Amino acid sequence: MSRSHITVRAAGASDVADLVVLWDELKRCGALNGRHATLPDDRTIEARVHRLLSRPSGRILLAFLGDEPVGMAMLTTVPLGALNEAACVQVEYTVVAEGFRRRGVGRALMGAAACYAEDIGAEQVTVSVSPMSREANRFYAQLGLAPLSVRRVAPASALRRRIATLDHGPAAHDHQTGRRPLSQRAGMRAALRRMAIASAVAEQPNDA
Repeated sequence: MSRSHITVRAAGASDVADLVVLWDELKRCGALNGRHATLPDDRTIEARVHRLLSRPSGRILLAFLGDEPVGMAMLTTVPLGALNEAACVQVEYTVVAEGFRRRGVGRALMGAAACYAEDIGAEQVTVSVSPMSREANRFYAQLGLAPLSVRRVAPASALRRRIATLDHGPAAHDHQTGRRPLSQRAGMRAALRRMAIASAVAEQPNDA
């Protein structure tokens, strides 16, 4: 089936059931992180989809091959950065149903995202993609999307505990007391022992 049969439009409330099915596709292909993958049921997904559809800054694109929904992408409009207020369309949770991949559906979704960005006056389009997904990164690179930054994530409580551990660990104690780290002190002691042995050998009388 050629790409000319692909159509993309903005999803509405009547499309929620199809969007939930495509969300399940995201879970099956492992494209969701643990926090989203463990959402308990379809009703929770439905509620969050409705919430996004109701936001002025949100839009969900739905791709069709003929009359069959085969792909989606969720869009939000955000500033490009904390100190850069230029509008940017962020593309997330892009998925194409298994059996309909490599037919241009992903390109059609991204093309529609670019058109939407131009319509609202946003100069940039960004995508969220796992650094471990070589295929997805290759796909976006082919479309001309360059790496901008790496976003790392951790629960706030875990981050706080980790910082406390580092602040009160052996390395931090050595730094606070002005002492060298343990590995450096051990290396210096070994070097001093070698120097002492070499000096003792040099001082021995020559019996030859």
